Amino acid sequence: MAATASRQPKRWINGPAVSTKTMATGSTIIPKSMATTIVATKKVTTSESVAATTATRTVSTESRLTRNSVQHRPFKLEKAGAAISPAETADTKILENSERKVREKNIKLYGKIHTKIKFHAEKVNGGRATFLIDTGAEINLVKDSTLGANVKINRSKRTRLQGITSEAVISLGQVQLEIEGRTTTFDVEEIIIIPKRCVHLVHVKVINAEKERYIPRCYIAPGVYLGDEVVAVNNGKACMYAYNTTDEEHIFTVPYLEIEKFEEKLNEATIYSVCEVSAERETRQKRADKILEIIPTEHLEEE
Repeated sequence: MAATASRQPKRWINGPAVSTKTMATGSTIIPKSMATTIVATKKVTTSESVAATTATRTVSTESRLTRNSVQHRPFKLEKAGAAISPAETADTKILENSERKVREKNIKLYGKIHTKIKFHAEKVNGGRATFLIDTGAEINLVKDSTLGANVKINRSKRTRLQGITSEAVISLGQVQLEIEGRTTTFDVEEIIIIPKRCVHLVHVKVINAEKERYIPRCYIAPGVYLGDEVVAVNNGKACMYAYNTTDEEHIFTVPYLEIEKFEEKLNEATIYSVCEVSAERETRQKRADKILEIIPTEHLEEE
């Protein structure tokens, strides 16, 4: 073995040149550069070749994973007992930290996009509320009926809201809601719901507060109106009846109305006096005959 190792370098057939540093496996002299290739069929006796084989397998595994990630092959991950669908795994990345693994995913929406979302909030009724997403809104709005009974509203901070109608609406105030761990400011507005085909008692806000004033008829929507009556004002609010003549339920915010003055006097009154009293009592048949004489029946067809 010693004599063989001291010989001059020579070339292998169709292979690399043999350097002076060789590695012995059994009784065969093998170049060090070919140790990684031959260890698959020869018995490895050195720790250096084992480390080289492990490194080769690691590189091969990483290249295979990289190729799979480029092709976006669907795979399945699980976290806290919940499985991730194959549609989400295409854009899912696992960020490895020294302490834990953090999942980062990009959500893709296919088909119909729903603009209503549900959040957990402690200050709303039932602890859960449905919100409508409006990307063009400047402030957040929440209904007064949605809030709990013990929620305090900051009425010193009111907002004047101008919508599609000509009349502006002023909010009740502001309230702080904690949604998913984040504190968000909401402006509170009063909502009135009028069921279909009914007369509903509502309250409205008046601008010029007086004790008793007249409110003219106001149409909230086609077939829905209120007013045309004398109301009593208490703390800037007046109660009146709202009429919904449609077949649909109508929801609207409490409006601000301007009441008008009225005078209790007779204008162009007609005075009637009793000139004659008849003691004759009419029967039902006589009353029916008189009504038939008044009703025009010439246009009716005989049956």
